[in-house]
Amino acid sequence: MGLFSRKPKLPPADRPPLTADERVLAWAAAGNGEGDGVVVATNLGLWLPGRGHRLGWHTILKAVWSGRELTVTPAEPVVERDGYAVVADGRPRHTSCSTRASCRTRCGRG
Repeated sequence: MGLFSRKPKLPPADRPPLTADERVLAWAAAGNGEGDGVVVATNLGLWLPGRGHRLGWHTILKAVWSGRELTVTPAEPVVERDGYAVVADGRPRHTSCSTRASCRTRCGRG
């Protein structure tokens, strides 16, 4: 590998519908890398497999890397008040799981 080698570009079939001012910062295959989709990090947030929309950086409560999988916990609004929102942990998303059914099968979670 050369000093200035580049990672392969994100395949067009896996590219999420980015907004005009959004750009891809990094991406990685999800699951076992064989058709489970990709995780795409942009300047505006994360695109996770099985979701039709971006998870904005401001809505991520926590992310944990186990050394094998990334688990992202989104914030879910509980109450919205004037000028702020009270949030709680949403359902965690594991990058090794593309759907809720595959999460139950693979991880015993979901």
